Amino acid sequence: MRIISLRTTVAAILAVAASAMAIATEPRSTTTSLAVPVTDAPWQTYDAGRLRVLAAAESTDGRYAVLELNELPGYMTPPHRHPDMEESFYVLEGTLELRLADKTHRLGAGSYVRIPRNTPHAQGSADDKPVRVLMTVSPGEFEAFFLDRVELVKSIPREHADFQRRYLEIVRKHSTWLKPARLDEPGNEDP
Repeated sequence: MRIISLRTTVAAILAVAASAMAIATEPRSTTTSLAVPVTDAPWQTYDAGRLRVLAAAESTDGRYAVLELNELPGYMTPPHRHPDMEESFYVLEGTLELRLADKTHRLGAGSYVRIPRNTPHAQGSADDKPVRVLMTVSPGEFEAFFLDRVELVKSIPREHADFQRRYLEIVRKHSTWLKPARLDEPGNEDP
């Protein structure tokens, strides 16, 4: 009787643990639909061009954020990686240059790219024309990095001697999401 009781107890504990794990790993779902009229997503100027936040993390239960970026001709990010975030781009206009450790892609309008977490990369306009992209990050909250850059250019022009120092303060503030990288060394890409 004691062995049956112990087996029953262990089975019950395992069943409760399995249920708790299933609930904890279920994707969160938003409780309402999301519709963003153009008037609710105004263009804002930042150091690389202009942006619109179409879906902020707060409106998606933190699952993702969507931004539209219109980046200046010749703008290219420094090599970086996102340890805990996936990033994707859909090219709306122009040509996006995506630099990875093993290849450089030139992606025209209609092209799509997904960058797994922790993948070293750099991206920006491939030529002397702007590039307009739809960027999705998952999970969300990284849009705060861009909004801090909007605030920076409101207070100081990019050409100002103090701009770089203040920009690096923003990078450090968001270091959970953004790390420097080298393109000559592959990252810990997801399979």
